[in-house]
Amino acid sequence: MRNWLTRATLIGLVLTLAGNNSVFANSPAVGVPCPTPSQIATVKGVTLVCTNINSHLNKWEKSKPVSVPSTKRAPISTPAPTPTPTSTPTAASGEAPANYLSSPEPLNTCRVPDARSAKQQVSQAIAYPVTSGQNQPMLPRTGVVNIAFIPIDFSDVPGTGNPETFLEPEIDQSKKWVDYFSNGKLQYNIQTTDHWIRASKTSENYEWIHPGSPGNPLPGAKSGPIRDSVAIAQELMATAQSDFNYKGLNVVLFVYPKNVVNIWDNMTTFGTVQTNAGALPIQISATGAWEYSQNLPLWSWFIHENMHPTGLAGHAPNEGSPFNIMTNQSGASLVLDSWDQSILDWQYADEIYCVSASSLQSSVVPMNSIDNNDNTGTKAIFIKLSSHEVLVVESRRNAFWSKGWGSYPGLPKSFRGLLVYKVDTSVDRNRVPDDGGFAVYQKMTGVSNGNYQGPYSPNFDLNSLIEPGQKMTTSGVTISLLKSGTYDTVQISKAS
Repeated sequence: MRNWLTRATLIGLVLTLAGNNSVFANSPAVGVPCPTPSQIATVKGVTLVCTNINSHLNKWEKSKPVSVPSTKRAPISTPAPTPTPTSTPTAASGEAPANYLSSPEPLNTCRVPDARSAKQQVSQAIAYPVTSGQNQPMLPRTGVVNIAFIPIDFSDVPGTGNPETFLEPEIDQSKKWVDYFSNGKLQYNIQTTDHWIRASKTSENYEWIHPGSPGNPLPGAKSGPIRDSVAIAQELMATAQSDFNYKGLNVVLFVYPKNVVNIWDNMTTFGTVQTNAGALPIQISATGAWEYSQNLPLWSWFIHENMHPTGLAGHAPNEGSPFNIMTNQSGASLVLDSWDQSILDWQYADEIYCVSASSLQSSVVPMNSIDNNDNTGTKAIFIKLSSHEVLVVESRRNAFWSKGWGSYPGLPKSFRGLLVYKVDTSVDRNRVPDDGGFAVYQKMTGVSNGNYQGPYSPNFDLNSLIEPGQKMTTSGVTISLLKSGTYDTVQISKAS
């Protein structure tokens, strides 16, 4: 078991043990028993941490802190002079990053509350606060979430190589995503192991069928008994308990070999599992042949499934659209869109420009792309239309979180512009491909921008993308993209 400690945790351990000159009973080395959990030793420049393996065993393990992106904010500065609406759009070069433009109204003015008369179809939150959904969040949205990635193989599908080799990048990206989109408010603490753990039964005995799934389409696949996900988790966690510390565990992910055939659907559920650390209410996930057969990113699917028990309904705007990790866990753009981010209260207030349509004056707002991996500039415009409706404007392009993952493609390099969606918190629907969900992408008329076919997603009508020099009028508001360079220059005004 290797525990990727957060930087804060590691610093705390070092401070706790500073000045401790006790003599270890055994010379510290990886795998050697050690006396007290959390003790630290340095051997030939390698930091070792005494790690609790189970109720009666502690072992020295390598410490591997993961560097966390800085969440230090740039100061709010005065925006550049407002260009006239008739300015010719040009591609800028060498521009400074987008400045923050002070929001005319507080964020909570535009974070309209849940206005559903009944919450029957969508059980999680579609509006701030995240506790406003029918089902309450089961994972914390701040602090530390403890996770175990457990590599499981079978006698009929033995694992090959060191599973840690392909899991380490997935772990690193999961941690970076959560740290970035939560602005440091949430951290993932993930443990795994460098060897496969053999299940007691052959692979077909761990089949799980996703609700609505037609079953395993692979030729030659064997079907076993359809078992409850909690029962599967309880058995596998018991098998792996000598390699993992389950104390305080929030999430478990079982990782099966990539050549598995008899398990098609990825498992995902929340339940209470009996373990050697007691009864644990945890998010339970497992890989399947579906994930591997299409070369889908594991980390983004894992985060999508974790965000549901964190409280997000997701699947809107436009179910399957490739621009939000909550509408498509395998889309081209694996961001958390600004409305979902605001539901979790993960944004900085100055990232969002809030104004009521009733008091809207013609304004030019410099915007940084939400796809970028930096925390400077305005990331979204929220325009309050009514007590339950908001227009959301986001700048989008081929940037860090939309460049793809390994061989999995991201947005085209030429992709840039504004996406506008309308949120209506009185609507109790989300799994709708086009119109009808609680959030819906808006479209321009009189243009022909064509379609975009992204990876693992349906065709997307690019008349919903405001390209440089174009404008959209919807719900009494006109949004224009005056120019797009290092950042986008956006004008918003009442429709004439």
